[in-house]
Amino acid sequence: MYQSPLGQPMLWPAQIEKRNIRRDANFVGFVLIALLVAQLVVAFGLRFLTAARLLNVATLDNTGYLFLNMLLYIVYLAVPAVLVALIARRRQNPFPTRRVSVGNYAVALFGGMTMAVAANYATSLIMSILTAVGVPYPQFPQTQSGTPVSLILNLVSTAVLPALLEEMVMRGYVLGALRRYGDKLAVILSAALFGLIHGNVLQVPFAFFLGLTLGWLVVQTGSIWPAVLLHFGNNAMSVLLDYVELAVGDNATATVLTFLVLVVIGTAVLSAAFLSNKKRGEDLLRPVGNGISPLSVSQRVTTVLTAPAMIVGVCIWVLTLILSI
Repeated sequence: MYQSPLGQPMLWPAQIEKRNIRRDANFVGFVLIALLVAQLVVAFGLRFLTAARLLNVATLDNTGYLFLNMLLYIVYLAVPAVLVALIARRRQNPFPTRRVSVGNYAVALFGGMTMAVAANYATSLIMSILTAVGVPYPQFPQTQSGTPVSLILNLVSTAVLPALLEEMVMRGYVLGALRRYGDKLAVILSAALFGLIHGNVLQVPFAFFLGLTLGWLVVQTGSIWPAVLLHFGNNAMSVLLDYVELAVGDNATATVLTFLVLVVIGTAVLSAAFLSNKKRGEDLLRPVGNGISPLSVSQRVTTVLTAPAMIVGVCIWVLTLILSI
C-alpha cells in the first residue's frame, strides 16, 4: 500500500488482484458449502417426514420416486447456488451463451463423447485398483421399470436435469468466477471441484476427466451449451445402455457398448474433418489462454486455495469423501 498525491491510501495492482481473487474464490467456497448444507437439510427433512409418517419413500412407485428425486435434486443443487449468487450480488450469467456453429456442436458432442469413453476406460482401471484395496463400490437405487414412461423420466432425471443444473453451477458459476484469473486455472480447479461434489471416491476420477472436457468446451466456445449437450449425451448414453441391458441382457449390452464406442469415435473423426476448413465454423483448437494478471500462476493458485471459504468448502467435501469409504 502506498500514499497517493491526495494522501489517500492506494493499493498496488497485485494487491487489488489478490483481493479480487479472494472475493471470487470465497464465492466459490460458499457455493460448495451451500451445496453440502442443502444436501444435509434434504436428508434430515426426508428422515423427519418419514418419522412423522408423512412420507414413505419405500412405498412410492417408480414414477413417484423419480418425480421426488427430480424435485429434491433441484432443491439441493440449483437453489443453494442461486441463493449464494443473489446474496453475494453476483452479476454473473450462469448460462453464458454465444453463437456456435452446428459443426462445432457436432465436435462438442461426438468428440467429447469420445473423450468421455476414453476417460471411462481409464476410470475403470482406477476404480478396479481402489475396489481391490477395499473402497466400496457406490450403490445406486434401481429406477428402471422397463416402461416408456420410466425411460423418459430417467432421461429427464439423469440426463436433462444434471446437464442443465450441474453445468449452471460448475461451469456457469464456478468456472465463470475463476476465468478472469486464467482459463487453465479455472478449467482444472472447476473440474476438480466437480469431481469432489459427487461425494464418492469412485466417482471422482471420471467426473474430473469429464469436467476437464466440459470446462475446455466452455472456454473455447464462449458458450455453456456445447458442454450441456455433451453432459446430456454422456448421461443419456448411460441410461439407454441400462435399458438395453434390462431388455436383452449383459452380453448384448457389451455388443451395443462396443458399437456405440465405434460410432462415437467414427463420428468424431468425421466431425473433425468437417471442421478442418475453418471457413465452416469457429476454430475449437486455439490454445486456452492463461489470463493477464500482475500475479504469477503459482500466486493465483495459492490465493484461490487459501481463501477462507474455499478452504472450508473443500475440507468439508473431502471429509464427505472420506466418510463415504
